[in-house]
Amino acid sequence: MKKFLTVLLALSVVFTYSFSAVGTVFASTEEDQYASDVWKAANQVTTTYNAEYQNAIEQLADTDDNGYPISKEAWLSGAKAYDDAQKALITARAEELVGLYADLKDESFANLVAKFSVAKGQPLATGKNAAGDAPALTAANIVAGIHGMSVADDGSGSKDVAYRTAFDAYKQSILTAINGVDTSIYSTKAVSATDSTTSKEYVEQFIKEQKALVNRVTITATATAADVNDAFDELGKIKTRTYTPATGETEEVYGAYAGGVNGDGTPAIQTTLFGKTYNANDATQQAISYALTGKTFTVDGDSVTVKTTDDDAIADESLSAKKAAKKAALASELAALKEGMVGLTAAEKANAQAFADSFETVVLYQIENADDDTAINAVNTEITNGDAAAKAAYAKVAANNNAKANIEAYAALEAYAKKQAAEVDNKGALVRDAEKVQKVLDAAKAAYYVTTSKVATTSLIVDGVNTTADTAENLIKNNCYADEAVDAFAIATAVAALEDELAGKELDLEHKNTTYYDKEYQQVKALYEAQIAKVKAATTAKELAAATDKTELNKALGKIYTADQIDSGISTWVESAYNNGLSQYVAVVKAERNNEATFDAAYKAMLETTDATVSAASWNTWYAKQGARTEAEVKALYNAACAAVKALPTKAALDTEKAAVEGMISALPATITVADKDAVVAAKDALDAYEAKGGSGVKNAYSLNLKIAALKAALQKEITDAVTALPAGANAKAEHKAAFKAAMEKMDAYNKLVKGTFGESAFYAGTQAQYVKVNTGLTTIKGIEKNAIEAAIDALPINITMANKEAVEAVRAAYDAYVAEYSDPTASPAVDAREDFNATKISELVAAEKALEELAEKEKAAQIKAVEAFKIKVTTKRYTGSKMRVNWTVVSGDESAIDGYRIYYSTKKSNSGYKYLAKTTKKYINHTSIKKNVKKGTRVYYRVRAYVEIDGQRYFSDYSTVGNRIWK
Repeated sequence: MKKFLTVLLALSVVFTYSFSAVGTVFASTEEDQYASDVWKAANQVTTTYNAEYQNAIEQLADTDDNGYPISKEAWLSGAKAYDDAQKALITARAEELVGLYADLKDESFANLVAKFSVAKGQPLATGKNAAGDAPALTAANIVAGIHGMSVADDGSGSKDVAYRTAFDAYKQSILTAINGVDTSIYSTKAVSATDSTTSKEYVEQFIKEQKALVNRVTITATATAADVNDAFDELGKIKTRTYTPATGETEEVYGAYAGGVNGDGTPAIQTTLFGKTYNANDATQQAISYALTGKTFTVDGDSVTVKTTDDDAIADESLSAKKAAKKAALASELAALKEGMVGLTAAEKANAQAFADSFETVVLYQIENADDDTAINAVNTEITNGDAAAKAAYAKVAANNNAKANIEAYAALEAYAKKQAAEVDNKGALVRDAEKVQKVLDAAKAAYYVTTSKVATTSLIVDGVNTTADTAENLIKNNCYADEAVDAFAIATAVAALEDELAGKELDLEHKNTTYYDKEYQQVKALYEAQIAKVKAATTAKELAAATDKTELNKALGKIYTADQIDSGISTWVESAYNNGLSQYVAVVKAERNNEATFDAAYKAMLETTDATVSAASWNTWYAKQGARTEAEVKALYNAACAAVKALPTKAALDTEKAAVEGMISALPATITVADKDAVVAAKDALDAYEAKGGSGVKNAYSLNLKIAALKAALQKEITDAVTALPAGANAKAEHKAAFKAAMEKMDAYNKLVKGTFGESAFYAGTQAQYVKVNTGLTTIKGIEKNAIEAAIDALPINITMANKEAVEAVRAAYDAYVAEYSDPTASPAVDAREDFNATKISELVAAEKALEELAEKEKAAQIKAVEAFKIKVTTKRYTGSKMRVNWTVVSGDESAIDGYRIYYSTKKSNSGYKYLAKTTKKYINHTSIKKNVKKGTRVYYRVRAYVEIDGQRYFSDYSTVGNRIWK
């Protein structure tokens, strides 16, 4: 029986509570009949429930008990969970009643139906009545159940689902309303004379902020009703009404959360839509704000009054009327002035007319450019006060009127600007940017025409540069440079300057305030390398200027400790280490070595100090070089410091090294020649290394000095011989260049040797006779080369043709080689060899190159036109076997203008499906390659076109006529 009931229950699910059918089919015993009746009762209860459920969902309101905006649709999204749970409850009750056969077998069907009203368990938190039984299945109870249900049997909460659904719709309604604001109705003019931001931009920014406020309020996918209520509180329970002027329609939506806490600690739910702030905790308060003209609201903390296009139209109409009135007044004044000219001499009339014209020009400019009431009201159309006679009298002094002077001043500025705008550099590129020049002109015109009084000091600001109208020429000349492509020399110069700076940042024990220990130097180096990388990446002058701006670099450097700062920072800890053991350890080591005099020298050498007495401060450099920057790091280096002292060379070790140095010096030959340079240098390096460790007393050190003097004399003689063989510097010719350069290279090598190894100043420099001779010779040769290049430019014809191509290219190559050889961006100051040339000469070279480019373009166009004009006719001929010859003739066109022909074939008569076959310079081709792909009896079509290849690009003629032949 138990198995039978299990099957029955399963079927009850399958038939979706069609319990009457179950009873009819399976009832056979009294117990079975009882079970059938129970399920019939369940079916009847379900039918009643379904009817009440349908009635209930029609009654679902667009709110919950707390007044939150839970729409009917939102409740329906969760009602299914309630529906499923309620039906599961009926099924569970039926199963329970079936199991009570022994107690209830004599109950009538009506009583069995009634038993469902006392079913235990319920799907809703509010589903129990006072007796703990299931509530009556009425629409009202079902509505209460849907509203009150928290968790269904399957774990989902219908109330939670409804609230989550409502929140999403609620939030979207806010965003929809915000997005629906028609920003096109707002003014695109500046809000005020001091604020260039437009009303439309302010509204758009405000909308962006409002959307951000809304979007920051979110719920999770498993949020409970309580969670959603919190989110509702954040968004606010109040409504905002937006108004659309174009349609006259209003729409209510819920407001946006602005945050804050009330005095009693409760959340202050507010809206700031269009600047109106309302406290949402007042349930009776409705926030009504309109997207209307003149509304003031806050954006980024600024209070702004915005205007619509309607406001603009009204203002424009008003401004237009005022302008018309001003023009009429001006015309009246001019007419009166003309009337007053009666009786004037011809000269006076001419002056008066000049005055009238200039006055009219300036005042009309003021009227046309007035953009608000203040500006138009300020326009003065009166030539003089008083009557026509007064005006006529005024006309007698019109030759000196200010309006005319302003117009003439601006005309002169225009002429100057035109001249400056046409200037080119030595590469032929425009020096100034036409747009920048025009900006200055526009500003200057506004300054000159702003009044009929003479202008001299009116402020003129263009791109942040402040000047006055009378100095606008300087602004054009010095601040309107074009953002030209930057050249390699400028890049190299900037890089060299940064590299020089970086080189000066390495540790210099004598000037530690400006240099760094290695640990910090690596940080400094990284900063400079990043800056240098930016410089190298610059392609325009503007980018280079930005890349060479060291503002940020200097800020970063300011955060890195210099050597002096580190010494000062660790000095207290170093002093503690020195006084608490290190000094005693030094004394012990020194005593172990029998107070050797060499120990003190080696000890000072290790600490890199020249102080008479070693102190705690003398150890700062040693600790800093080991990387100590904290007290812990100083303490951790104590053993290393002791080890360094212990490792100092002993007298015996220094004696051994001393003997080795003396041996190297003794091994030098008696007579020193140029060939002994490396041996002498090695001996000097060994002596310096020995003495750096505190060693002294090398007995033949004086002998080494004599050897060094002999080596220098030998090297100087070699240089003297080379220089003597040269002609006088002023007589140097191009053919002497290699010899002069070789002599200069020997001098440079000598200077490098004596400075780097012997610690002496450069010998061949300044007024030293041999240096002067060689330098003069190289300068003379350089001048000869420069003159030759300029002469070659002069030799170029005015009218360049392609026949001059090699000559122009040769001049360019010579110029580029000269610039590359004689420029030195690493010099201080940097040397730019381009500055040696007359700018006009180089502009002529650039013009010649440009002419060649234009001719090349014309030649290219002619070639393209020639090939495109080709007309080709194709014929075919079949040979024995599978060989097809395709022939063509040029009907019209110059065959010398093309590079060859390309042949195509197809098996389609429709003049389509052509495939590339081959290319050739002949006018025929034998075709045998498609016999495997084309069946016998197939007609094959051929066509040809000519081509020319220019700068890697192919250009084609039209296709030829089509030739065809059956393939056999």
